[in-house]
Amino acid sequence: PNYKVPGTKPVAMEAKIPGEEICSLVGHWRIFQQIGGHRWSTDDLVTAWFAGKIVDSHKLRPRQYLDLGCGIGSVLLMTAWKFPHMSCLGIEAQKLSSDMAKRNIRYNIGTSKRVEVLHGDIRNQVLPEKFDLITGTPPYFKVAYEKSNEGGTDITAKPAYGALPSCEQSAPARFEFRGGIEEYCKAA
Repeated sequence: PNYKVPGTKPVAMEAKIPGEEICSLVGHWRIFQQIGGHRWSTDDLVTAWFAGKIVDSHKLRPRQYLDLGCGIGSVLLMTAWKFPHMSCLGIEAQKLSSDMAKRNIRYNIGTSKRVEVLHGDIRNQVLPEKFDLITGTPPYFKVAYEKSNEGGTDITAKPAYGALPSCEQSAPARFEFRGGIEEYCKAA
């Protein structure tokens, strides 16, 4: 009865689009997710927590924060929630996910320039500023490509481990279609 949910309440009450749901993220903040699509996960929670732990334990005060491959914006939002003084930028290659991340920001923070998302590929994105804090949850399953016809014009992705998810939105979050941790380190 005495518990008070920390943080600010969402500023915009956007309606769900058919095929998605709104879920709790942190404090009062919520996140739109596609049903059967890419979902925020424990990886995201641990990434945001670890970033906060590093900042707090070293008594840092980062001003510019970058989230590489931000997906639907869960790490970006959790880190922005923890550090309200930071300017935060997420980069996401998938249009559907970057659009959802932008909606999630509008819903929770509004149209503030403090937290933004760029639709683009981290491998060739040119950013005008340096960042004090960078996070990313890169995909971790290798993908091999092989020719699937005699002429070699059709290329098929074959996972090195497991099966490719049928969901177009979540497969690149797990499988290295655009590279893995090496690409994230280069971008950082």
